[in-house]
Amino acid sequence: MNRLRSLAIPFTLCMTLLLLGPASADEPNPVVDGTVTIRGVPVADGKILFHLADDEFVGGKIKDGRYRLTRVPTGTWRISLQAQSVPAKFGSEEASRIMVDVKPGRNTIDLDAE
Repeated sequence: MNRLRSLAIPFTLCMTLLLLGPASADEPNPVVDGTVTIRGVPVADGKILFHLADDEFVGGKIKDGRYRLTRVPTGTWRISLQAQSVPAKFGSEEASRIMVDVKPGRNTIDLDAE
């Protein structure tokens, strides 16, 4: 009987953890893709940066006006763009005023920098 009692707590803990499911850190990040244009013209070659908390960022290449990222966590982030034709007001985290909400699942975020 004592042996059964000594197993009850670990068993209950294991069952509780199983019922709760995996921690949110195990969930995949959303997919974020879209187009980047300057006054309606696709950006031929550049970079897009999603500025996260604690001076971190996630970025990717813009090619023929298109980009796709798979490592952007959910949340509200500032975006900056780096390309030859991009106006300076979008070129850094400090200057850019582009804010986007990334939600679970697929996110299509099209940007036209004027």
